[in-house]
Amino acid sequence: KIHPQHLLKNCSLVKELDDSAQGTGFAFIVMADVFTKIPGAPFWSALFFMMLLSHGLGSQIGIMEGVMSTLFDQPSLKHIKKPVLVGCVAVGCFSIGLVFTTGAGEYWLTLFDSFGATGLTFIAFAELLSVMYVYGHDRFTKDIETMTGVRPGLYWQLMWRFVSPTLMAAVIASSTYFMLTNKPVYTAWNRNTAAGEKKEYAGWSLGVAALLAMSSLIPILVGLVVHLVKRCNRRDNKHAYEAGKFYRVDTTASTRPMLGDNYEDFPDLPVGDEDSDTDSGEGIVMEGEAGKPFKPFKLEVMD
Repeated sequence: KIHPQHLLKNCSLVKELDDSAQGTGFAFIVMADVFTKIPGAPFWSALFFMMLLSHGLGSQIGIMEGVMSTLFDQPSLKHIKKPVLVGCVAVGCFSIGLVFTTGAGEYWLTLFDSFGATGLTFIAFAELLSVMYVYGHDRFTKDIETMTGVRPGLYWQLMWRFVSPTLMAAVIASSTYFMLTNKPVYTAWNRNTAAGEKKEYAGWSLGVAALLAMSSLIPILVGLVVHLVKRCNRRDNKHAYEAGKFYRVDTTASTRPMLGDNYEDFPDLPVGDEDSDTDSGEGIVMEGEAGKPFKPFKLEVMD
């Protein structure tokens, strides 16, 4: 009979550090051990973890700003005050983040890290195709030349139109093939052997992974469906304006070049209705071809 003591292995600090040199273990185990071996360890340790904190805050502010800018542009949310909207989003993100502080937080972090950014490559690919082949590379190049004064050369044209879409399509295809042919696994801690071992995700966790992978693609699909519905329904087509001349109430030296030739100073109009900019109460009238007026519109100021 083998005594349990003979089942114990020699504990090697070097091997444990090598096994931890990935994910969160790299920052909180490997680097922590490195700083203990250099002069002025407390100073460098404090500097390193302050750097991690500043990087985390900077990333969070950038991500939050992207979400809030999208929500602020939604007409259905314009009646909600910005502090209230920001508070609701912050509380929601905080509530989701609480799952990472539980006993299984490390496994949740691995799940989010492995599948949360799966759709971002597809989003970049969709943006590239939209700009180059829907908006048009000629218009995009002209916009850059107008803003910077420099017209992108042949190198950028080839990269934007052919090389980049091909490489991104190859990356998406290879990633999709790898996910479909290899069952996802994660490293779980086995306290009996005092070592990590590979385990397959449960069925419900694969469902969460699929939801995470599709979470960044769902808004694109929803937006496409809404656009097609509005396009088919002429009553909801609110953007069927012809190109014509428009007036700008407040134009500065920096915004004047953006308006191009389709611009005139706002004329002096008599004072009429309190809620109107014209004496007829029709709002600002856009002048089209052959002097035909466009549909009236009004300016809105959002807090």
